[in-house]
Amino acid sequence: MNGQTLTGNVSINSNTAGTLNISSGTITGDLTVNAPNGHIENTATINGDVIINEVASSTFKNALGGTIGGNVEINDADAKFENAGTFTGTIFINKDGANITLVGSSFNVEVASNVNTLTLDAPNDVTVIAKSGTSITDSSGKNVEFITSEALSAYLAQAASSANNNGVVSNWMDLGKLSVEGKTVTADFTQADYAAIRAIYNGLGDKNVEGKVTGADGIVKDAFDYAIDSYVMNTFARYAGALHRVDNGVTVSKITFDGADYTWNGTAKGSNWKNDDGSLVAKVTANQGSALRDVTLTINGENVNFKAVSVPSKEVIWSELQE
Repeated sequence: MNGQTLTGNVSINSNTAGTLNISSGTITGDLTVNAPNGHIENTATINGDVIINEVASSTFKNALGGTIGGNVEINDADAKFENAGTFTGTIFINKDGANITLVGSSFNVEVASNVNTLTLDAPNDVTVIAKSGTSITDSSGKNVEFITSEALSAYLAQAASSANNNGVVSNWMDLGKLSVEGKTVTADFTQADYAAIRAIYNGLGDKNVEGKVTGADGIVKDAFDYAIDSYVMNTFARYAGALHRVDNGVTVSKITFDGADYTWNGTAKGSNWKNDDGSLVAKVTANQGSALRDVTLTINGENVNFKAVSVPSKEVIWSELQE
């Protein structure tokens, strides 16, 4: 690629045998590989996903200096993925009966629901998520331990309970009003306590300068909009805290967001997920311009979505409160 940037998605379609080197450049989108006789070696930056449909048995290597910004999707029945570069995403295995080899460390692997049997040779520190009843063995026939996707979904639902509010509900929405479907947690703010949002607004004090508030992230917004977004953020923080408090971190010991890991450290009533650079809640809020609406977290190797829907406007809230 000679240091060039290729904008958009790129496909490699070739029946030629041998090694194809992808080097010194950037692909801004996804890379799809259809090369049944080829070995792919990457030292470039791929911002999107790598989709492996067909490769030779020596397959795809993300070599030293290579970066994969997204996930790796393996649709081949016999493939090897090796990582010596930068990759923190999830490996999705989609082919029933596949024989997959992974070389590297600290992989998160998610097996599609259509996969009933799988041969998987992988490092000891791999986290594998699959539906219950899936048969996963290594090439010697030894069973590979995995976490069931159903178990995580059940845990997410368990956390969404009024019992996990950790205090009398005030400036957040009761966790018992959250709904969980699969790995998506939805907070429907048609159920919000408008009086609680107004109380946040009334408590802004000196932060409210001529109807404007400057948040910790430096974003200036309408003071009442700030109160609404604070209510949403506080609800997220309480739920994030519940993910630890249900069993004191036995099930969820780490949460990953935007490539950074957060562990539990602190005594706050809401969330204490932190790392050396700060808190999970602060990072999520800053990432979304203070208006937290749709967050993707990685928990036990799986992507979990927290969605804030039907967040009311200040006009709707004032109208309701004045009736």
